[in-house]
Amino acid sequence: MKKRIIPIVIASAMLLAFPISIVSIGFGLPSQFGETYYGELSVMYQRLKDSKRKKIVFLGNSAVAFGVRSDLIQENLPDYDVINFGLYGAIGTKRMLDWSRPYIKDGDIVVILPEPYDQTATLYFSSEDVWRAADSDMSLLSSLSWDETKAMIGSFLGYTSNKFLASQGKKSLTEDGPYSKGAFENEAGENAGYMTYERPYNIMAGGYDQANLPSLTPDIFGEGFLDYLNTYSSDIKKNGAKAYFGFCPINLLSLGQWSEAKTDEYYDCLSTELDFPLLGHPSKYFLDYRYFYDNNVHMNSSGAYIFSDLLTEDLKMELGIFTPNTIPLPVPPEIPEDHYEDGDNIDEDKFLYEKKESATGEYMQVVGLSEEGKSATTLTL
Repeated sequence: MKKRIIPIVIASAMLLAFPISIVSIGFGLPSQFGETYYGELSVMYQRLKDSKRKKIVFLGNSAVAFGVRSDLIQENLPDYDVINFGLYGAIGTKRMLDWSRPYIKDGDIVVILPEPYDQTATLYFSSEDVWRAADSDMSLLSSLSWDETKAMIGSFLGYTSNKFLASQGKKSLTEDGPYSKGAFENEAGENAGYMTYERPYNIMAGGYDQANLPSLTPDIFGEGFLDYLNTYSSDIKKNGAKAYFGFCPINLLSLGQWSEAKTDEYYDCLSTELDFPLLGHPSKYFLDYRYFYDNNVHMNSSGAYIFSDLLTEDLKMELGIFTPNTIPLPVPPEIPEDHYEDGDNIDEDKFLYEKKESATGEYMQVVGLSEEGKSATTLTL
């Protein structure tokens, strides 16, 4: 009998050892995502919790991270702490709302700025991205719903795998440029509360992202999303705070032949469905392509001044403040011309081309192959 029990005990111990080791890695290893773009969320969250004065919170996604200069807005509205609380659309707008709700107090203003995309204008939730954001501050997990918790359990193994590989130097998690925690630091290495990384000009081919176009139509809002915004507004109103629905900056080129009538239809839908006011009008935030960076809603450094000025202007109007803004307004930064070395064009006659025209000039686009090109085994362009 004893001989049978021993293998069972060993097998049980081995089965238990695996989940225990996974949990130990997930919660026991030092943060590995802390210096990534995700790591900035824990700083935003802490600033939100620590604020003692009345505050204006800009809540949303990466358009907030790239476009809101909280320092400039606070200089023009000195009675408030101005806090950026938007980082990454993949985390989900709903989760940003839920994280902020307990810390919105009497006299606070929340400007909700969801990007006009299928993901950010819905109740979307990404457990994988929340794990990465919570890696720097596990208290971010405390407000999860049961459905969210179940999703988090399902993606825990993937998170711990990446974390373990990073801890062993076998996987790099950090990125350079604006997609890093360091992109929000000043010259002294301290967190500034807004993106400080220099984004000098538009780097998109043709001046806009043709693969990720914004949509200002009523059907962009997922089922239950606007109702959830109403519930959020009602909740913070009980605490003496007020919500506004704000509009993200949008690259004019990405709107194509967008009509004023369609914009008004979008605005009218929001003003009808929402129980709280809108801040400004969407067309006010349709801006010159030269003010954008790598996305149709991401401002470059100059564009952040423009967007922050417009937000300040609309907020002052709502607050009955009639002093002029002191935010300096830069001219649209010019995009430098690309210079290319001559390449190997031995097979240029085997391709078909079309001349295209964009805001940044004319260019040739490959659209197919000639009959000779279709029969070739190798092609060089």
